[in-house]
Amino acid sequence: MKDDKLLLNEGFGVNDVDLPDDHPSKKFTSESLINQCSITKSVTAGAIAILVEQGKLAWDKPLKDYIPELEFADEYLTNNVTIVDLLSHRTGLPSPETFFQGTKEYYDNVTHDNMLKALKYFKPTSPFRTTMTYNNYIYIVVADLVTRLSGMDYKEFVKKYIFVPLGMSKATWLQKEFIPGSVTPHKLVLTKAEFLEEVAESKAFQKKHVKTITPVFEKVSGDGGMFACGSDMIKWVTCLMNDGKNAAGDVVIPHMDVLEKIHNPDDYTRDNSGWSTLGYGISSNYLT
Repeated sequence: MKDDKLLLNEGFGVNDVDLPDDHPSKKFTSESLINQCSITKSVTAGAIAILVEQGKLAWDKPLKDYIPELEFADEYLTNNVTIVDLLSHRTGLPSPETFFQGTKEYYDNVTHDNMLKALKYFKPTSPFRTTMTYNNYIYIVVADLVTRLSGMDYKEFVKKYIFVPLGMSKATWLQKEFIPGSVTPHKLVLTKAEFLEEVAESKAFQKKHVKTITPVFEKVSGDGGMFACGSDMIKWVTCLMNDGKNAAGDVVIPHMDVLEKIHNPDDYTRDNSGWSTLGYGISSNYLT
């Protein structure tokens, strides 16, 4: 897109490397569903803006007023952190799943309640409100807040107030099994021993692809797990570019002035984990 004009909406490649070439779901198109991963965070922020507009939440009020059991290792952080602090990753807390994501124990124990209880065991790596420190857990707390204040499940709230008004008809959420027509992620599996053996015997390099799924998104929401196609995402981006309005001119995402400050800093920042990031935490590598 350039300005408010769509220049290209097209897909390239395949959805699943194992499907035969003549399979109707083989080709990746603008209607193929993709796990939007952390782009989900921008939608979560939009849900919060809607709650603020509904009078159920204030940008600058301590979260402790809304989540009484909220507790961090730092007492000052517990009593003063606001929703803006969470959305802009300025709590100073690192993302704890970095240490154990991918283990069976992690996936077995990931729930909204457990994430909230776990926060008090992780100590800040930088002072409160001094730098951006990327944290997935924080957005899980934000999604829990949406559920508490709206009386609706976070996913249903997003569908009713964002997907439907914007006409994002294919947008959905990651499930136990991949949705037909969605992109099936793969990872390259080749051990060091296998690689050395192939080199020693001058074999052609054989890529070993294994299909993967991240079951954590079945249990928690807010930080990732939204599935949407290119055509749907055009509607989301257009909304953000047009002051939160849909094609009919209705305001879907209010308080865009606040969201712009949260998502768009003056320049690139580097958090203390070494990632180059822009705004709420989109890796700059995704922008090249």
